[in-house]
Amino acid sequence: MKIILVSFILSITYFLLSLLVYFISYKKIKLPDLFDTRSATLGFISSFVLLLFFFYLLDVLSTKKIDESILNIFIFFIIAIFPTYEYFIQPIFLLYSNNLTRAEELEKKNHFLKEYKVFISKKYFANAFAFGVIPSTKAIIISKDIIDNLQELEIGAILAHEAGHLKKNHIFKLYTISLIGLLVGYLTSFYFYPIIEKYPEYVHFLRGLHGGFFYALPIWLLTSYSQRFFEYEADRFSSEKTSVKLIISALKKLDALSKGKISSGGITHPSLDKRIKNIKKQ
Repeated sequence: MKIILVSFILSITYFLLSLLVYFISYKKIKLPDLFDTRSATLGFISSFVLLLFFFYLLDVLSTKKIDESILNIFIFFIIAIFPTYEYFIQPIFLLYSNNLTRAEELEKKNHFLKEYKVFISKKYFANAFAFGVIPSTKAIIISKDIIDNLQELEIGAILAHEAGHLKKNHIFKLYTISLIGLLVGYLTSFYFYPIIEKYPEYVHFLRGLHGGFFYALPIWLLTSYSQRFFEYEADRFSSEKTSVKLIISALKKLDALSKGKISSGGITHPSLDKRIKNIKKQ
């Protein structure tokens, strides 16, 4: 009963955090553009089942004489459930829970898309993105307003950028980087928790401090700054597959369509000026 309760609490926490991200960052970052209650509910159910399975195995293993290092590895697998879900399982739910239209014509016209599926979302969020680690789930989703407002060759340049992310395995690399961030947090816990035992009156503060600085911060910084580098790589890939002129033109129109979001950039994306300078280096 305790295992079920813990698994349920962790899963519902993840579900609520997903809702929070959606409402705070709607139209500001990529993934929430396709967030819906169905995919979130499927995420809750799948994470609950995975956690239940791993916690049950952990409970069984704890009653047996198992080497501590093996037990720690198993615990790390439990911690890694959520990034594993986001990179491996969630793309499947996104593809089949959203109102998407397969763009086979675009796939045929652009030779660099022969390995990947392209879908058009009926939502207007002035964005396109790639996801999927497993070959069968590797896909590109592009918003309807890009299709309506950009020329065909410019749409091709945007799709080439996203294909660059898939071709260079950026999604899998981000997954690996997030696991490294998790590993930093997990390994530091062996040195941090003796401090908690020494100062039990500050247990909640110290746990929060460790979670924020040794779990969340490394993951956030490592994935965010890696993604900036990946954006440059994807831009270069697009300029090679289409042309320098086309990808620059497409980015400028996308910037206007998104009301300046490309120009301003952010921690995960360089500003438009920096991206253009990088493209012109080719």
